[in-house]
Parts: sequence; C-alpha cells; structure tokens
Amino acid sequence: MVTTTVTEEGLKIPVFDAAYTDAKGRNVGQFYNNPEILRHSILQAMFEPEELQSLMIVKLDKSNPDPRQLRASIHDPEDSIKRRMIFQSGNSYYFGDETLAKKIGDLFITEKDTACRYGSLLVSTCMSGVSECDTNLRVKIVDFTDPQYAQYRTGDCHGVISSELLKSIGGEKNRASQFRFAWLRSWNAENSESTPQVSFLAKGTLRPDDHLLHSLADSEGNQPQLILDRSSIKGINKKQLKDLIPCGDYELPKAILGNRKNSQIGITQTSWQSTGVWFDEEAQRQDLVPAAKAESQRLSALQRDPMKLRQAMIEDHDRRETFLARLNERKIQEQQDKLPRNCDDEMTVDHEDNSEEQKRERQDIQMLKADKLGLMIGSPEFTNMAQRWLASKWRNLATRGALAMTSAMALPCEDLPRGIVCANHLEQGDCIQGRFPILNKDGLRQYQNIHAKNLENVPEEIRTVMAKIKGVIWFHPKDLERFHQGDFDGDEPFGIESIKIPHIAQQILPAQEGLFDFGEVIQAEKVPYTQARYREDDSEVLEGKAKAGDRKFTTLEQIGVASSQNEVGLVALAIGKVAAALPNSGEDEKLFLKQQKRFISALSIMEQYEVDYQKNSLRGKDAKEVKAKTGLNPDTLLEKVDEWCEKHKSCTYFFQYKGDDRLYKQFPLPADFPNAVYVLAKEAVNPYWEQTRLVCRNRDEFQHILPPIPAYLIVSKEHRKQLDAAKIEYEKEGSQLHIPYPYKDTLINNKIEYRPSPENDLNWEENELQWAKDLVQRFQEDKTIIYERTGNDIKMRKEEIGKLYDSYRVEIDEIWDTPERKTRAAHALFQATHTCDNLSKHRTVGQKVAEELEITFSLQEDYELLHEALPRDVYVLQVPFKKVKTQDGRSIDLPNQWKDSLDRKGIEYEASAHHELPLVEFAFKDLPQSMAAKLDAKYGDNSNHHIDPDALKVTNYSGNETRLLIVPPVDCRWIESHDKAGRGALVYKLFMDEICHALSNYQVNQIEVVNVKHPDNDYSQEDFCKSKWKDRTVTLQVGTLDLPPTHEKYYRFQGTPIIQLDGKKLGTFSPDSPKLPPGTTFEATITLNQTGRSLTNNDKRNFLQIAPSTSSLGTTNGQLTCNPTGIALSETSLSAPCLKPTFTPERFKFP
Repeated sequence: MVTTTVTEEGLKIPVFDAAYTDAKGRNVGQFYNNPEILRHSILQAMFEPEELQSLMIVKLDKSNPDPRQLRASIHDPEDSIKRRMIFQSGNSYYFGDETLAKKIGDLFITEKDTACRYGSLLVSTCMSGVSECDTNLRVKIVDFTDPQYAQYRTGDCHGVISSELLKSIGGEKNRASQFRFAWLRSWNAENSESTPQVSFLAKGTLRPDDHLLHSLADSEGNQPQLILDRSSIKGINKKQLKDLIPCGDYELPKAILGNRKNSQIGITQTSWQSTGVWFDEEAQRQDLVPAAKAESQRLSALQRDPMKLRQAMIEDHDRRETFLARLNERKIQEQQDKLPRNCDDEMTVDHEDNSEEQKRERQDIQMLKADKLGLMIGSPEFTNMAQRWLASKWRNLATRGALAMTSAMALPCEDLPRGIVCANHLEQGDCIQGRFPILNKDGLRQYQNIHAKNLENVPEEIRTVMAKIKGVIWFHPKDLERFHQGDFDGDEPFGIESIKIPHIAQQILPAQEGLFDFGEVIQAEKVPYTQARYREDDSEVLEGKAKAGDRKFTTLEQIGVASSQNEVGLVALAIGKVAAALPNSGEDEKLFLKQQKRFISALSIMEQYEVDYQKNSLRGKDAKEVKAKTGLNPDTLLEKVDEWCEKHKSCTYFFQYKGDDRLYKQFPLPADFPNAVYVLAKEAVNPYWEQTRLVCRNRDEFQHILPPIPAYLIVSKEHRKQLDAAKIEYEKEGSQLHIPYPYKDTLINNKIEYRPSPENDLNWEENELQWAKDLVQRFQEDKTIIYERTGNDIKMRKEEIGKLYDSYRVEIDEIWDTPERKTRAAHALFQATHTCDNLSKHRTVGQKVAEELEITFSLQEDYELLHEALPRDVYVLQVPFKKVKTQDGRSIDLPNQWKDSLDRKGIEYEASAHHELPLVEFAFKDLPQSMAAKLDAKYGDNSNHHIDPDALKVTNYSGNETRLLIVPPVDCRWIESHDKAGRGALVYKLFMDEICHALSNYQVNQIEVVNVKHPDNDYSQEDFCKSKWKDRTVTLQVGTLDLPPTHEKYYRFQGTPIIQLDGKKLGTFSPDSPKLPPGTTFEATITLNQTGRSLTNNDKRNFLQIAPSTSSLGTTNGQLTCNPTGIALSETSLSAPCLKPTFTPERFKFP
C-alpha cells in the first residue's frame, strides 16, 4: 500500500516514476524502492498525519517531460485510491486523493496556476523551526506601497516579528529570519470576523522589533506579534488581493509559521560572473593574481604529502569557520550549529554555491578530525576525498580567484540616501555590491558603506534597530530593485570593500540613476500561465496544431510541466561567452565592440524573463523589448550568439571546461589565450599545478576499521579477578575465558586485554550482514535508475542521490532502533562495502585476451588526451598486456619494455589503458616523423577488430556476468586506468557518526609486517629470536619505499609505506593490518610470540611480537607482529587483530 507516513524525521512520501517504460515499450510507470523524506515543512504542520496518507510524488523524465504522464487517475493497485495532481515544486509533482486536493487547493482558489508557481512554499525546508501558533496569533497586515503604512517600515516581502514569537521558531533576537507562513480558512471554526476570509501562503523576511510592536499596543495592552506586508502573501490573484485580504488587524486561532534560516554572514568567492568576464586583464592581474598565486604555491607544496594534505583540509575548514564566527559575532560551536544542514529545495538560480557539496565537506572534515592516527590515509575513501578537495581548490583558483567576498540578507531602509548601504560587517567606505544572477556588468555597483551608528540622516530609533540586527545589509529599496533586480524575501547580495580590488573597482559604475553601460533592465512583463495565449508565430500555430489566441495551457498538469522548463543556464552562459570574447586578428574592433554590447543587452533582457520562469509564462523568446531595444530577434538570438562565439572560439573553452569533473584532476584549464577570463589560470594556477598521485590501497585492506562482530571475546584466565570485580560474565574454555561481545566497552574501561574470537557472531551474519548485502544490491539498482532518469544533468543527479541517502537513513533509524543495533549494522555495511574488488580475476582474464591482440599504430584525429583538455590529432601506439622474455630469460610485461625504450629515447607520451581492450595506448604528443614512419611500417596495418569488446565478461562473486574491467598488470601501475576500484562510499554516507566514533577510539594493538626477509630490506638476515632483541625498546618509524627507477619492481612498489627500525627498512604493512601513515614514529619492545613456536630464519610461519614501550606509550602492552615472508604480500591475515587498546594517539609523533 502506498502511504505517506509522518515520522520524527519528517514526511516519508512514496515516489512514482511516471516516465518508466517496460520492456515492451509501454509507459506503465513504477514506484521507487525508497520514499522521499520531506523535513521541517509547513505542509506537515498544517495537516494531521491521516490527512496526508494519500500524498505521493510523481517524477517525469526531466529532459523530455510529458504532461500526459501526469494522468489524473494515478493509483496503486493495492489501495485503489484515485489521486490527482495538487501542486508542484521544482521537478516533483505532488498528488493526493480528492479530499486532500480540496484542502490544499483552497490555498490557490483564486488562481489555479499558483499551485505550481508557489507550491514550493509548502515543502520548503524550515531548518530553524516550524511552529503551530494556536493561541490567537495577533497579525497586522499592511502595504508598503501605501504611504499610510510607512511607519511600520516594511518592504517588498519584508515584515516585523516579536522576539518572543521569533524564538518559538528557532530565531535569535538580534537576527532577521526568512519565513514561511500558512493560514487555512477552515481553522476559523467559530466564523470569527477577525480572521482573513481566504486561505493563503506567505513568504519573505522578518526583523525583530519589539520597540515598534510595543508602540502599537491597544488600550488593553494587546499588541501585534507579527506584521505581514501584503506583498508577502502568495497564491492569491494580485487584482483580488486588496479586496480579499484588506489591510488591518487580525486574530488567528491557528497559523503555521516556519523559519527557513536566520540571517548570518556568508562567504563567497569572486567568480567569472562577478569579475572574470567584465574587467580587463591588467585590472585582474593587479587585484586577483597575487592572492591566487600565493594560494597555488601553498597547494603545490602539500599535494603530494597525504599527512600535510589532511592537516591542510582541517585547518582550511576551521579557518573559515573561525572567520564566519567572528563575522557573525558567535562562538565557534554556536556558529557551526547554525550552519544549514539541508540542500535548498526551492528552484532558485544557481549562483555557484552548492549546499550538497558543503554538506559533503562537513562529513569529510568530521572523519579527518576523528582519524587522529591517520588510519584512513591510503584508503580509497581518503584518496578520493583528497583528490576532490585539491581539484576543487585548483578549479576555484583558476575560475574564481582567492579573494573572499561576504554575503548577507538584504533588508529595506527607505531612510538611507540612494547609493549608500549599511553593512556593519564590512569596513566603512566604498564597497562593491552585486546579486546573483548577474545579468551584466551593470549588476555590480559601487556604494558608500556607512555603519549604523554613523548614519546621521537616519532617525535614532531606526539606527538602533540597524545596529542591533546581525547578518544583514540594509539597502534603499529602489537601489536593490533597480540595479540588482532584487527584493527582500531572503535575497543575499554579496560584497567586498573597494580597497581590496582597487583596479577593478575603478571600472564599476556607482549606484546612480541613469548610469548604465548596457541599458536599464526593466522588470519583465508577467503573464500567468492561466492567461498565456498562442502567438501567430508560435510553431504550434504555424504547424496547424493550435490557433493564435487560444489558451496555451488548459490543465494544471500542463502548467506544472511548463513552469519547470527554462533556459536560465543557457542564457547566463551565453552572456559570459559574449562578454569574454575578443576581436580576431584583423577584425574591426569598433564593429566588434558594438555587436558585443548589442548581444549582451539583448541577452540580459532575455535572462530577466528566464529567471522568473516559475511565476511567468513568458520566456526570453517572448521578450518584445529585445527587438525594440536592440533590433535582434529573440527567437533566433541564442543561435546567432552561438555562431558569433564560434567565430571567436577562444572565449568558449573557459565555459566548456570550468565545470568538467576532470578539471585539475587530470588536466588544467586550457588558458593559452589572450582573453582576460584566462588570466588567473594562465598566470596564477597552471604554472604550479601538477596531477596528484597519492598511493591508494585496496578497500578490503581497511576492513579492520569496523571489523566483523565476533561470537565472543577471549581473555586470559589471569584476569578472572578483574572480571569478577567488574561483574563481567564469562565461561571457562581451557586456559581461556570467553566473554559475551556486549561487554567489550566494559573490558576497555577496566583495561582488561582481550582479543576477538575467530568466529563471527552468527546472529550478526544472518541479520545485520545479510541486510547490508541486500542494501548494497538495492543501492546499485536505485543508482542505475537515477542515472538513467537524470541523464547528463549532474546537479539533479546529485540531488536525487542525496534524497536516496536520506531515505536510507530513515530506514536505518527505524530498523536498527538502538545505538547498539545501529553500531552492529554499521560494522555489517562496512564489511559489505569493503570486500575485495577481485581485480586479479579481471587482470587474469585480460591477460588471456591480450595474447590474441596485436601491437597497432595509427594517427587518431581529435584524440582526447588524459592530461590535456583540448583534443588533438596524435599518433597512438597500442601495446597489449602481454608477457615477453628478455635476453637474460626474465619474464617482463611488454608495456614495460616499450616504456623503457621510449623513455631512453626521450619521447613524450601519455599512457592510458584502453576503454574496452586489455592494452595500453601510448599517445605521442610530438613524435618525430622518422619514428612515426618506422612504427607505421611495422605496425600500421595491424588491427584488433577481431575482438568483440561486448563479449568480454567476468563472473563476479555473486555468480553474475559483468563487463571485463581493464586492469593493468601489477608491475604496470604507471598506466592510468579508466576503470577505478570501488571505495565503499555508501557506508560513509549512512554511518559517518559510527565510523568517526570507531576512528576516534581506535587504538592500534597489532600490526602485521610482511616482506621482512626480502633482500632489499635491511633486516633480511637478522634473527629476531636472539636474546639481544628480547625486551629491548626500539624506535619504529613509518616511511616510504624509495626505489631507483631501474628497479624491476619500481612501478609496483615505489612510494609504498614501509616500517623502519632505527631508520632502516624492516618490512611493509600486511593487507589486513592497520596502516599508520608515513611520518609516524613510536617506541616498542620486542618479545617472543605466546605460541611458543621456535623462531628461526627459515620458518616462514614465524611471528615476532613487538610490544609498545610503556615509557613512551603509557599503560599499553599491545603487540606489533612481523611475519617474515617473501616479497609477495600476504593474502590472508595470520592473526586476527585484537581490540585491546594499545597505542594511544597522543603517543604517536606525526610530521
């Protein structure tokens, strides 16, 4: 049965994919495996749980939404409830039964399309708090456009709230808030005349102002708790608003008030929108390059050292948090608690801030801080995290620079002189202000910033309020509207002191009437979807499908689909490309500049229409002003701009690659062009960037972080008295005592040494572990569906995956409902997601296929090099993953033989694994023609077309056939592969708290060391059974192998962490052992193994016990166990890791 349920986490709403087509091509639709979680919404607060049971979300194919798929009778066969569309938010269409539809529809009774235009208000996430006001809320409704209400100092979507009421929704007495409000006329059970006679929603900002509210008290002392400006009311036809909700005093028996967020200072960087495309190269070189270059030099110095990287990631995060806390006049912890934890769920223009990425970064930092020993360094998760962080840093430097700007919530003050703002967080003096989206350079303006205490022309009571409220910037309303197309419903303009960018500031116009480089942008004409009509030149009319003057949209479903479609991003990119363009050599510069300005003016008008897509049926192509003001046809404008930009090609590469996921992971931004937009990359970033290649181990080598739950714990019988004193139950088994696993923490607290049983807990395997395996399989299926539905829309894909994680988290909280059960589930999912990737099987199959492949050589056009953004024609030599015999009889990899030969000749190349066949492609960047001729003569006619890549399969551990992964030979790690091993990301998303708890409490007690007997190691001939090692304190360090390039295993083992004894090589970490990061130093003592086995150099099963010294590590007596085997890493653990605490983090010394 499809039922929406109410939980502590929020509404759990089933999701129906209306675009799903079955194998026979029938559009049948299907339900998602997981519900969507809707948190902290006014919708949930407005209704009782049983009233929302029929609620359902319907999704369409975003790339080709079909309103016919929003059929009115969508129902689940199990409940036979007929549902119809009620409202829309973004790409989600909300359905429910007729009863619910009528109740919610009452909010939109005067204008049906407002259910799509303002439906998002119902489901906005009010993270700071939602309150059901059910004790006669006193509300005054006013109109800021009417002079008689000037005393209330409201504005467009701005009102006033009492500090007491603000506190009830998580507000702060010295901060404004962005709010959501709902009133239903059905709550007027007593037919009181003091309530509005129509239901409505409202949104905007509220400032706390008790002084003003006190002054409005009546003779009985009653005063308004809330002053709403009528401009905040949504869902009601504007022409009817005055009559339906007159200004005046109201008393509401019930209302819902939600707080989206409290005002606070934010940080944003300069960007291509705010600086890169509008100002000349010299100004950017003077103002932006020095800071970016200094940051690039810092990144370059630390990107190859994982420990320095880890520390830098933490310090950068803490530095930003400290800066924000200072700006917001808060303590650090208080500031972190106020950070938004959600992704904005309303369809707003993307201004390059990504809440989902910020949430991901917070999780990353949480794990890094918990991992005091650096145990995760070298793991696929850490490596991915570090590479992603570095790439983001480099990308931001190249496309945005290193200067930080601040953002704040805009509030109105008509007492401010025009051209003056009041931003108490900025230094007094000239400042630059802007608001995303920036239509053109005119959207950046220079203001004089005066702090509240110095505003002599503003009444004292107003100055007091302006000085008290934090996290805001005060504008004259006409300045925000005229120059930045903004209002006061939560807009957050950004700003920076002019002195920080003096050369750029000189090119920015002051906020004065009549000063425009590209013409004043007038507010777009708005036509509701219910009133939209076909034009004579519409394609539907020309094709005879409709008549001019007919209504375009006749159903709510059609309006819902239309109101989700826009070209905001396309037009914004077009503006950027045109602004970044330069005249070609020999081109008439005056004509070029005239056409450039003309295009920007026309595109700015179009963008003003596009950004209003939710509220306006008109789009950029409907903008009559485009032709009237520029002479350009809006219907063909984007096509003409594309043609013009192709003629000025260099301006396009910046926008083509700035969002590429490979940027500064694999290649730098192409910047060898004279356009000013490239100056940061060309001069400050690319000279210092190099690809980060951190040593990464297989994920199964980190299973010890959250190991399997053992059947019991083993304690020596000598601890019997301690167990009795601690009232710990046990059973005798020979010389051992078996303790139930739940006593683990008690053993740790009583410092009783224990080790896990070799067997796992059977109940854990049958319940938690089986659940985890099923979840991993379900995640793969769910992820596949999301990838298919979102196509190339990366932003939407991330949002959908984020919602999927949310639904899993709720499921976990319901199933594993105690901390202990949740921890057991975390161990299970960690094990299920950190299984061996079994790459050796793929490698073995690949090498068999390689025997049938030939060496080929050819010239490939528009070849995409791994480390260059722009494709080019290159010669490519393909070499199979074969083994060959050398003259001295050794067996080596054919790719290594070719690599050594090419290196000796000094030939530059890129080497990457083929996408589908087991061979390496040497792509030559500048191959001498003589060499090309020789290779072509020998290998030019060869071909591998006889191998069908689609037929190359491998049977996985589940018995299913999967695509053959192209895995280079083990001694060819220099080959870059397109197929990446898994990293177990699912468990980090769902159980980060449990992982962090395990890491922060992890104490290394046993390390297995292999390769001690390898001849390259300094102690290969040492007999550790000799008495000189007994009870001897030694110093151990973790270093890295530094092999000569001529070493036959150089490519396989270079940079591998190694344990050193007194500065000399001892051996490497076993795959099953905890791995301490390079640079770690600790002391230990060496004793014989408790097994009593005699230790000789010839016995390959010998153990060496090294106990950490109590003098250096405190009360710890764990073991470091060495296994003197051959060069091959051990395939299995020789001893299960103990859980008894041994090394304490503070006793380790890190670099």
